[in-house]
Amino acid sequence: MRKIAIAGLVLIIAAAAQAGVISDLQQGVYEEGAPVEAIGVTVVDVTGNGAFITEVPVGPYSGCWAFLGSDHGLMPGDVINIQGIYEEYYGLTEINAADGVVEVTSSGPVPAPYSLTTAELMVDPEVFEGVSICLTDGFQITQLFDYGEWEAESVETGELVMFDDFWFDPPTEDQIGMCFNSVCGALTYSFGAYKLEVYADGITEYVDCTVATEATTLTEIKALF
Repeated sequence: MRKIAIAGLVLIIAAAAQAGVISDLQQGVYEEGAPVEAIGVTVVDVTGNGAFITEVPVGPYSGCWAFLGSDHGLMPGDVINIQGIYEEYYGLTEINAADGVVEVTSSGPVPAPYSLTTAELMVDPEVFEGVSICLTDGFQITQLFDYGEWEAESVETGELVMFDDFWFDPPTEDQIGMCFNSVCGALTYSFGAYKLEVYADGITEYVDCTVATEATTLTEIKALF
């Protein structure tokens, strides 16, 4: 069992394990500013100052962002107990543990993302804020933005999805118009928009969107029926 020292704040938290704390945070059970403790949650992926964490099984309301500060030492697959303060950081639900306590109790595989379509996501993206998801639509890249953000259109529904580059290099200008079959990442919220932070292996490859035509005869077509 390894502990990550994040000293400074003494939290007054009940000693009993609190099952479903992340789910409760995402559904408004806690008042902003409340001290919280999530027990036995899993690190999905990390950045320099924090991590996306999840309850298991992965699904609606199961994930959130944890702000940890620099040099936190967490790795994907770590199972942790985390104490911190519930905050809405410009609309993004987070556990701020920069002055709290993070304890790694074990490490293992990263839980599989929750699969859904873009149409299902767009019914209410808030349900999946902070959650590890895979969108199973096909997509076509439509536009690039500053700061590593880009946009693609679902070829099934025409819905536009924003993507960001925590772990995945964004497409280049010459790749606008290319397609990909599905995408996995963690859904975040910043500057008034939901964005999918694509995992390093979240897109297998970009492909040409066109489908090659094949010459055939009427006799060959009839033989199919």
